[in-house]
Amino acid sequence: MTRIFIEDNELDINAGFSQMINYSIDDLNNLDSKTTSFTKTIILPGTSKNNRLLGNIFEFANSNYTVDSAPNFGYNFNASKSAKARIEVNGMQVIKGVMRLLEIIVDGEFVEYEVALFGELGGFFSKLGANKLTDLDFSAYNHTYNYTNIVNSWDNANAGEGYYYPLIDYGNTSPINDSNFFKKSFYFTAFRPAFFVKEYINKIITQAGYTWESNFFNTNFFKRLIVPNNQVRLKYNRDKIFESNINPVTPTISTSQNLIHSNIVTDLFTNVSSTTFTYTPAQAFVGEIGFNFRGTYTVQNSNSSDTLYRYAFATIRVYKNGSVFYIDTNKRFGGYATTLGGFLTGPTYNFSLRFPPIPITFNTGDTWKMDVFIYDTDGAVLNVSSNNSVVTISTSNPILVTAQYNDFLLVNGSLPQNVLQKDFFASILKMFNLMVTEDRFTEKKLVIEPYVDFYDLSRSSYKDWSNKVDRSQVIKIKPMSEINARYYDIKFKQDADYFNEQYRKKYIEGYGDYRYDNQLDFAKDTITTDVIFSASPLVGTPITIRFSQQFIN
Repeated sequence: MTRIFIEDNELDINAGFSQMINYSIDDLNNLDSKTTSFTKTIILPGTSKNNRLLGNIFEFANSNYTVDSAPNFGYNFNASKSAKARIEVNGMQVIKGVMRLLEIIVDGEFVEYEVALFGELGGFFSKLGANKLTDLDFSAYNHTYNYTNIVNSWDNANAGEGYYYPLIDYGNTSPINDSNFFKKSFYFTAFRPAFFVKEYINKIITQAGYTWESNFFNTNFFKRLIVPNNQVRLKYNRDKIFESNINPVTPTISTSQNLIHSNIVTDLFTNVSSTTFTYTPAQAFVGEIGFNFRGTYTVQNSNSSDTLYRYAFATIRVYKNGSVFYIDTNKRFGGYATTLGGFLTGPTYNFSLRFPPIPITFNTGDTWKMDVFIYDTDGAVLNVSSNNSVVTISTSNPILVTAQYNDFLLVNGSLPQNVLQKDFFASILKMFNLMVTEDRFTEKKLVIEPYVDFYDLSRSSYKDWSNKVDRSQVIKIKPMSEINARYYDIKFKQDADYFNEQYRKKYIEGYGDYRYDNQLDFAKDTITTDVIFSASPLVGTPITIRFSQQFIN
C-alpha cells in the first residue's frame, strides 16, 4: 500500500502510483537530483480532501493570504513554495522531501493536480537558489586590521571557524631585501583575512534551514582548508565613512562659525583647514550625517534687568558644494538663570543636543562643511566648549572601500564576490568526491561523506545485500554501464596571477590539474571535472621570512 502525505496530511492518490518513483544515482552535474529520490509527474484526483489540502487553488476567484512560516497546506497553501512531503510503501518511508505543484487541470467539474516529489536534497538546492557567498553572515568576525590580530590569527589554523591571515604574495607587498631578489619581509598588505571552508559549508547549509552530519568535515585536514581573499586590493564594506570631534566654539552675538573638526577618522575625504571636506571615491555614497552636540557653556555680559530664566539656541547648517544643503533653526539646547542687573561672567552649564539624521548623497568631488550659530534672545555672549561632540557620516548600505591599516573591517565585504552558494557547495563535493544523502529519521538533515567511506561495508550503518538478490527473476548485468570515458581530467579554474602563469607556460597545464587514465580498452572519451576554485601555487624561499611590526606601521 502506497501513501503520500503533505505537511503530515494524507492525500488521495490513484492506483499505480508506486510505479512512478525513481531512485537516482549520484550525479555531480545535476545537483538538483544528486543522490535523492524523486517521482515522475503524479496525477492527484480532485477529491474534496485534496481540494481542501491544496487550498482550493483551482478556483479562479480564490485568493489566499499565506504565511510562509506556517505549514504549506489548506488555506495557507502557496504553489510558489515547497510543501513538506513524504511517501510510504507498506508503512516504510521511501521518500522524505518536498512536493511541487506543476499544473492544475480543470475540465468542467473534473479537477486533477499534476505534482512531483523530490527528496530533501533536491529541496536543499532549490532553497539555495541564487544566494551568493556574500549573503552569508560573517559579521561576528569583524575586527581591526592590525599587526596584533594578523599574528594572533595564526593560532587559529586548525579551528575550522573564525578568520586566518595566510601569507600570499599578491604583488607589491614586499620590499626586495637582497641582491638575489629574495623577499624576506612583508608589508601588511600581503595579509588578508581568509575564512574556513568548513564554516562556509556550515553557514550555507544552516541558512537554508538544514542540518548536517559528516565525519569528514570534522577531520583536521578539512578544518585547515581556507578560501583566500581574491580581490586586487583588500576591500570591505564600510558603513561609517567619516567621524570627528568638534573643537570648542566661541561665537559672537550675530555671526555663525564653521565647525572645526579634530581626531578625524576617514580616508575617503580630503579636507581644508579641517572645516571643508571633499569626497574622493568613485563610488557614489548615499547615507546620512549624524551630529551630537554636547559640552558646557558660560554666559557673559547678560543685559537682563531682572531675575529671569533664559535659554540658549543653536542653528546648524550643512553646506554641499558651497550652498546650504540643510538647515535646522532655533534649536533650544540649554537654560540659565539671570540675576537682577545681569552678570559679566555667569556659572557653567552643561548641554546635550542631538540633531536628527541628515540624509545626504555624495558623488566624486562633492564638498561639504557645517557651521553653527549660537545665540541668546537677551543678546548675551555664550562661550561654548564642546565635550564629546561628534559628527559621523554613515549608511545602512555599506560601500566597498580599500582597507587601510587600523581600519575596523566589516569582513563580509572581503568575501568572494558574485559566487553562488550552490556552485561553491558543488565544487567542494567534486573536489573530495563526496556523497550526500538525507537522514532517514531527522527532517532536513544531510549526511555527507566521501565515496570510499560511504560504500565501506565495514561501517555498521550500511548493509551488504548481495545475498538478498531475487535470483528467480531475470538478471541483466552491464559490466561497464557507468564507465563512459577512459580519461578523467580534473581541473582548477585558470587564474592569471604571476606564478600560475609561469607554471602554465612551463608545464602546459594548470597548477594542480591532473589527468587520470583508467587504461580501459573500450572507452575512449574524456570526462572533465572542474571546480570554481583557482589553485594557489606554493613557492619556496631559502631565506627565513620575517613579518615585523615595522613593515605594517
